[in-house]
Amino acid sequence: MADEGFGIGIGQVVEIITPQKPNPVPEVPEYISGVFTLRGDVIPLVDLRKRFGMKAVPRKERVIVIRSGKEKIGLLVDEVTEIKGFSEKELASTPGLFKGLKTEYLKGIARDRNGVAIILDIDRILSSEERIQLAGLGA
Repeated sequence: MADEGFGIGIGQVVEIITPQKPNPVPEVPEYISGVFTLRGDVIPLVDLRKRFGMKAVPRKERVIVIRSGKEKIGLLVDEVTEIKGFSEKELASTPGLFKGLKTEYLKGIARDRNGVAIILDIDRILSSEERIQLAGLGA
């Protein structure tokens, strides 16, 4: 997103799909684009760029459908470039503030010969109150 490399733990990824036009939902935060239906499930769509205050740089926009607890949530991102594993030696803890993101959203930083990927803590991207609100949307 916004020309930065981010990562999500593969264990939480359900699937990666092309974006669908979400159905708008009134009175939700700006970064929730609405809901969409995927194989009978109503899934809220969170625009991670808006959530983190980043400018969109869409190339091949994708929705990463993740499972967080019992809920499925769609995460709208600029593109998905690769699926990659990192060894323990390639993972480091995050500094107090990194690239303008609060460390509560981050699990760590992965480094390899191609650069740095910020590993997101998906379970902390949404607060308890936001999760309750999303659950009411059918998540």
